[in-house]
Amino acid sequence: MPSYLDHICEVLNELEVKGAKVALFPEWRRLEHPEFEVQIRKISDLQIFYDLHRALPKLTAKVFLSSTATKHFYFSRNSKNFFYFHSVAGLSGFPKEGLDYYSYFLCATEQQYSELLDRFTSDKKSKKVFCAGYPKLDKIIKKIDSNEKIKIKNASVKRILIAPTYADEKIYTDLTILPLIDELISGLIRQGRNVVFRPHPVSLRRGPYIEMISSIKRRYASEPLFVFDESQDYFRTYIDSDLMVTDVSGTSLIFRVAFKKPVIFLSKNLEASLKALDVIPSLGRSVRSIGELKEVIDSEGLILNQEIKIKLFNQGRAMKVFVEILERELWMN
Repeated sequence: MPSYLDHICEVLNELEVKGAKVALFPEWRRLEHPEFEVQIRKISDLQIFYDLHRALPKLTAKVFLSSTATKHFYFSRNSKNFFYFHSVAGLSGFPKEGLDYYSYFLCATEQQYSELLDRFTSDKKSKKVFCAGYPKLDKIIKKIDSNEKIKIKNASVKRILIAPTYADEKIYTDLTILPLIDELISGLIRQGRNVVFRPHPVSLRRGPYIEMISSIKRRYASEPLFVFDESQDYFRTYIDSDLMVTDVSGTSLIFRVAFKKPVIFLSKNLEASLKALDVIPSLGRSVRSIGELKEVIDSEGLILNQEIKIKLFNQGRAMKVFVEILERELWMN
């Protein structure tokens, strides 16, 4: 997704200016969407490979950087494999075995940092964990602040954005709100609410909820109060929405901190959700049922007066820190 790549491309472009040879490998499944490449070209002049890279000789890159927790077939044998977090969620949001393939980690939060140290206690010599930051948040805040046409208002709740995280048989099976989506959408519409349903982009193409999401899109296609958002970038949707309902999605941080709008976390297993995303109490209200959710929306509980306590590294300068870390490792003997 361009929203994932926008911030990291700025880091890569800076490294290229400093003399590094950089290539970009977007997720190959997006090859089927021509508009995807158009969006990527807007944010980067890097050399870009799609599915064609499967036919290329094995790369001899010194550094490989990814936010996908899996083993990549194009890892170089001696490359330094960096994992960076495109979310503020803890390790439970990533397949456990996938992180084991990496030796270098760029953490956004204290939660990620401490969980990684605990996990790799016996393997500290081969793992390096950095207090890096969250360039994605910095990039969006900068975009908002530099655009005079963007006016974000904390108005009454007229449009509700439902933004669940990705879930499959390995992660967030018991935390996702996707099984409740139909009941949630229909209940809010009956109240006369405008609803935007934006599934996690990965949920649209893999996992157990593909057909259910498609059926929701079909079922409410003619409903004037409903919008199904599968756009490449969520920026416009977040500006136009007044409230986010999510489960444990790290995008709640973006909505609350950058766009300064309220978030409600819906979870039947609240204790497990708090463990997965420990900043939940700071970002918004937590509810255990759709009935409780509706009560909170209609109450005074959405006033944005709580202090946001987020142990986020290098806020405002994460881009610079990313470049410094990668640059040091690139040219280190």
